[in-house]
Amino acid sequence: EVERGRRFVDRVVRGWQGWSDALRARAIGAVIEDPRRKELLTEAHGVAMLAALRDVPELGPFDLQLLEVAASVPGDSVWRECVELAITADGGGREAVQGVFQVLGPDAVISALGDARPLVRRAAVDEVVSARDLRAAPQLIQMLGDGEFEVQRAAVFAVGHLAITTASRPLVDLIVAEETDAQLRREALRALGKVGGPLAFGVLQKAMQAPSRADKEAAMRGLGELRDPRAAQLLAEFVVVGYGKPFGELAKFNLQRLGGVLVAPALHKQIPLVQDERVRADLVLLLGLYQDRDNVPELMDLLRQTRYAGEAAPRLESATGVDLTNAPDRITAIEAWWREHKEEAQWQWLLEALGAAGVPHKLAPADFGAGGGLTGVEELCRLMVELETPRLWVLTAAVLRGVTGKDYGGVTMQTPPDIREGIAGRYRAFVDAERAAGGR
Repeated sequence: EVERGRRFVDRVVRGWQGWSDALRARAIGAVIEDPRRKELLTEAHGVAMLAALRDVPELGPFDLQLLEVAASVPGDSVWRECVELAITADGGGREAVQGVFQVLGPDAVISALGDARPLVRRAAVDEVVSARDLRAAPQLIQMLGDGEFEVQRAAVFAVGHLAITTASRPLVDLIVAEETDAQLRREALRALGKVGGPLAFGVLQKAMQAPSRADKEAAMRGLGELRDPRAAQLLAEFVVVGYGKPFGELAKFNLQRLGGVLVAPALHKQIPLVQDERVRADLVLLLGLYQDRDNVPELMDLLRQTRYAGEAAPRLESATGVDLTNAPDRITAIEAWWREHKEEAQWQWLLEALGAAGVPHKLAPADFGAGGGLTGVEELCRLMVELETPRLWVLTAAVLRGVTGKDYGGVTMQTPPDIREGIAGRYRAFVDAERAAGGR
């Protein structure tokens, strides 16, 4: 039976190029579904399959299936050539490479990082990134010095995307080396922000003084990835310095990428230093996007000004839970509310708003007290997803950030339930990890 099966495979390979799609479909289906396939296929079959496929003008769906079969034969040479063919052949590409690696398994991907062919190494790096396989970390760091530029560049991106902390020093060395290609240096600056490390802020800060605009922009993107209060403060300063210019807008964009936990303190520090009314107002409105409790008086001042009232009102609603949309006089309503509640914590504002809206919930003051810990997170997550009133789900998200000290994504009045559910899932995972680590 095995010999008969091998003869059938031989016949498939010999006739492959001249057969119709219908015959190819039947042939490849029979090979793939044969329960003795591992016994049937030899390295010689793989070599023959590759030879047949190299003569095909453009790889079609059945050709790609045959390529995956070829990659599965015994030995360590055929599958590497299959990867190369998947990259270079017409009709191949990223999906073809993924199909071959899926057949091979993750260990082959790790092995391919050391292949002699740059194309194979480059494809393996992409696959490691896609699979987030951190076992590859030592090899990726070594590949930061790869002799092929595209492989080296892919490795720089990979260590950043996977946030491999041990890559911090090698990235710094790459950045400061005079012989480093300018494009590669900029990629390394962005990656350094994701990786972090004790040297990261200083290197990125110094790169902001580079004469090249492209270097400055790369450093700014790195700062927008760096989870460091100093990065948030520096970007907030750049927002002011570059106000009204593309540089300032880029600083603002990257500042917002850091999340409210880092952005709010930086803006709080910056706002009192600004004298220009327009700049100050924009910073207050920007801070309003994070429902910062202490920003309420500043937003109230903007509500009194016609040019800013339209943006200030929804930010006030999201920070306080007060319905200003239906208030006969928004200014009177928020001022009266503030006089009564300004000494309270934001979680108290949420509980009151939920009560006023008649929303049933399980939250209690004890969940937010000194011994409350993370007990209220699950209910806060549920409310953030299920609440039907936009200002209330945004306020709930703000309280979640305050309770956990984490920001897993901005929530606005337009954020749909599925996105809120994804953010809630990250908060739940954080709580589970904290409890597991603390034995609680």
